[in-house]
Amino acid sequence: MDKKQGYGAGTILASVLFVVWFAASLAGMIYCSKTGRGLLVPALLGQYFFVFGMVGIVSTVKSETFQPFILIFPILGILLIAIPIWLYFGGEKAGAMLDVVLPYVVVVTILIGSILLLILSQVNTGRKKKQCTMTVNAMCVALDARYHKGTRTVCPTYEFYYAGESHRVCDYTYTSQTISEGDACTLLIDPEKPDVFYDEKREERSRKVTTLIGVMGILCGALGLYMMLFGNQQSR
Repeated sequence: MDKKQGYGAGTILASVLFVVWFAASLAGMIYCSKTGRGLLVPALLGQYFFVFGMVGIVSTVKSETFQPFILIFPILGILLIAIPIWLYFGGEKAGAMLDVVLPYVVVVTILIGSILLLILSQVNTGRKKKQCTMTVNAMCVALDARYHKGTRTVCPTYEFYYAGESHRVCDYTYTSQTISEGDACTLLIDPEKPDVFYDEKREERSRKVTTLIGVMGILCGALGLYMMLFGNQQSR
């Protein structure tokens, strides 16, 4: 009983601190915008991207549904915090330096981010294949669809029976897979954690898209960095 009460108190305290931080940051943005410190507003906004991104990473890692694209949010948050603070306290010299440095920062960020995207995607797929070894027959019992600029992506919920129990699972990942409610399929699940599953067809489709994005990002980043480093020399 004491343990449950302690856990409840800790959760309440964390919730109160979160609300105070969120409200204080919002108030800080309003204050800065009205007192001529507008340059600090993006830095305060960057806190949200960083904190929510880290919370998303931790929660998805714990639930074993981590997706590499979540890394974009904390990285964007760091940039939003660092650059405005540098400009605000560094003055004109920092601004002049930023004009030179910022293109390199953007290109290197794209390059490193694309490499991490490929690595984490492969690691995530390898981990799922190693963990999910039990084959089960499943059925799509629900389908959530999203539409963006004429493109339809779907996130299915599957139901299957394992060890005498019915399980409903969803990985909250949207792909362009063609599937309808009532369709039967085969899933690979973790025998010890049946809610952790691996859909080979969807995973392959998602991996191909991630690989394409990662490779394009690496090519664009590498080309941009090469042109900035050696383009001027060749033009001479």
